[in-house]
This record gives sequence, C-alpha cells and structure tokens, in this order.
Amino acid sequence: MRCPDCGAESPADKKFCGDCGAPLTVACPSCGMVNPRERQLCDGCGASLVTPRLREAAVPGPFRPRSQTSAATGTLPGEMKQVTVLFCDIVNSTPLAERLGAEDMRDLVNRFL
Repeated sequence: MRCPDCGAESPADKKFCGDCGAPLTVACPSCGMVNPRERQLCDGCGASLVTPRLREAAVPGPFRPRSQTSAATGTLPGEMKQVTVLFCDIVNSTPLAERLGAEDMRDLVNRFL
C-alpha cells in the first residue's frame, strides 16, 4: 500500500505509514470496518467514506509537519519560553458589559491595561 501523504510504500496490514505517521486506513461510520484511506465506499456495507470531515474525524493522527520533523530523532523543533498571563476579575463587569456593549467594554478594559 502506498501512503497518500508521502508516497512511501507500506505493507498492506499496516494502519499507519512508517515514514510519516499518516493514517493508511479509515473506519466506516456505519459498520466500523477498516478500509484503505483511498476508498470512496466501505468494503463491508457500501456506506460512503467521504462524508465531509469524516476522514479527519474517523482516524485522527498526530500533527507532524513533515518539513520540520527531525528524521534522526523523530522530534519536532521547539523552544522553551517564559510567559506571563494576567487574569483578573472585574467586580460587576457582566452588567456593565451588557450596558456598554462589547466594543465599549473592550475599550474600557484596554484603558486599564
């Protein structure tokens, strides 16, 4: 079986590509039978396998940008960053926001920040 994402050849019994990790199969939403990803109809019951967004929902895979994955280690590049997060609760802000409206409330809070 050839991987639809990277084109690598994989044995027919595999569910994921050994080169890029892309799913090679999709489960039928009607009967659950596992089908090759390029199929339009289920081999078991004939139901459509190409319902909008079905392919992504049926066999979710990890997000791996192929151009950035290190082939030697199999890890994604990254960096550690220290961030600061501010959370504050403004007393009685809900009635004030209802009275002012979304844009005016945003402008008021921005003046304080």
